Amino acid sequence: AWEEQETLRVEAPLLKEEIGVRVRRGPSWKWGEQDGGPGSTGVTIPDSHAGWVGVLWDSGQAGYRYRVGAEDAYDLSVVEQEQPHPQLRKSGKPNVGVFV
Repeated sequence: AWEEQETLRVEAPLLKEEIGVRVRRGPSWKWGEQDGGPGSTGVTIPDSHAGWVGVLWDSGQAGYRYRVGAEDAYDLSVVEQEQPHPQLRKSGKPNVGVFV
């Protein structure tokens, strides 16, 4: 009998202070629902403390900081980005003559 198997997607923890990275809860998460709930994503923003980074969550939550090495913990995982549509240039604008 044929059985569908769910593909497990392994996401790497965010290991350093990088800005503009899409993230979700990581291996050391201990912050309850600050992100808007399991599966929520956001983008990293600057924080003034070494080993920490801020996140602007898609749910609109902001103002929290998360560990990216501080206390030997990693609260965030990098979200795998979908590949851009092949008809788009790196700038995100359509190539000339492409119908969108």
